[in-house]
Amino acid sequence: MRILVARAPSMCRHFSLVSHRRVRTFDPRHLGQNDFISVERAAEVHLTLPRVPATPGKQNRINFRGADTEAPRIEGFLYYHVNYPRQFLSGELRFRCCPDADRDSFAHGHDLPSRDGLPWGLSLPLLLGLPRYSSSVSQLVADGMLTSAQVAKAKQLLMSNPARFVTRTPFIHDITQPFRMDLAVPTGICVLGPHCVLRAPLYRRVALHGSVLVRLERTPHEGELALRVVRRLEPCSYLEEYRHLDPLREGMLLSNADDPDLMWTWTYEDEHPKTSAALHCLFHPPCHFRPPDEDIGFFVPVAKSENVF
Repeated sequence: MRILVARAPSMCRHFSLVSHRRVRTFDPRHLGQNDFISVERAAEVHLTLPRVPATPGKQNRINFRGADTEAPRIEGFLYYHVNYPRQFLSGELRFRCCPDADRDSFAHGHDLPSRDGLPWGLSLPLLLGLPRYSSSVSQLVADGMLTSAQVAKAKQLLMSNPARFVTRTPFIHDITQPFRMDLAVPTGICVLGPHCVLRAPLYRRVALHGSVLVRLERTPHEGELALRVVRRLEPCSYLEEYRHLDPLREGMLLSNADDPDLMWTWTYEDEHPKTSAALHCLFHPPCHFRPPDEDIGFFVPVAKSENVF
């Protein structure tokens, strides 16, 4: 005789919190009390954007996964910020933590931090790469923070890159830009080129676990970059074959994985043409649009003769 046993539902199942919020703008100059958001830290926010027609089957969903905060609630404003004015793809949707809904509190607030110590944000390549953010992109156009020409150009630049390149790989817009480096996996970066986004490998896997915040740095030699540790994020345990490498500490230059007596460098002598092209674009960034005009507040397309390579 077979005995059927009914299993109780798992008590470990995670039920995500959903909060519906209405936001009029992402433009920090025009934020008001109606744009103030107060949600539980673990909530997924479904945004309603009155200026953008709703698209059936596409909810504008945002969560704060990766944010570094112990506060039970997150309160403030979503707003758009361009980190490097000459690089329009460096824009990102950030969250400014504020004590109340008063517009004046924005200036006295602080950006929600990520676990890397950098501001939490949804980058423009990410917003363009995932359908669930399409309404947010439309809102940025309605706000005048992006133009239709910029959106079209961005999609053209990104179209040859798998989504994982722009969502998981650091997108470097400026040599001084800090980024997270996971030493337990090979590290690569994305760099904006004149016709597409270039992906360049940087550093091999050298550890079982461990991560640092790093930035590229010019060396005294022309056309050469090094990697400097800005901050240790997680303890590092080197793989057996790389235990000759120095312990990581803030301010140090990363060593060559094969020869610890030499620092790691990136030069034009690399055998991969795309890697050399990415290095060239870091030293000589292409400018697809002029920086924002203070009077009109958004980027202006450049003529072909002004496009720098």
